[in-house]
Amino acid sequence: MDICVEAILYEQKSVLIQMLELYQYDFSEFSDDDINEYGYFGYAHIDDYWNEEGRHPFFIRVNGKLAGLVLVRSCCEHNTLPNPHCIAEFFVMKKYRQKGVGTCPKLLA
Repeated sequence: MDICVEAILYEQKSVLIQMLELYQYDFSEFSDDDINEYGYFGYAHIDDYWNEEGRHPFFIRVNGKLAGLVLVRSCCEHNTLPNPHCIAEFFVMKKYRQKGVGTCPKLLA
């Protein structure tokens, strides 16, 4: 299984939005979030990933297919390390869960 992480280009924003909808649907059993009147959950900080320094969006691919996403942001306010980052959102599609995708060393680097 070939697992890779790739930076999301601005031109791929619509794909990220769709995947975030899947993520939020999946997570809604825990978050108790509802969709809006247009049928979407929405993600308030989507544009920040291209407009704010320290935010980085990534797709996870398995054998070349989209399999998930990772949204990373700077978190200097919570850490004393020189360049700390934290994972804001992490999603692996159900098809790829329990197969080691989320623990792949490429994701942890």
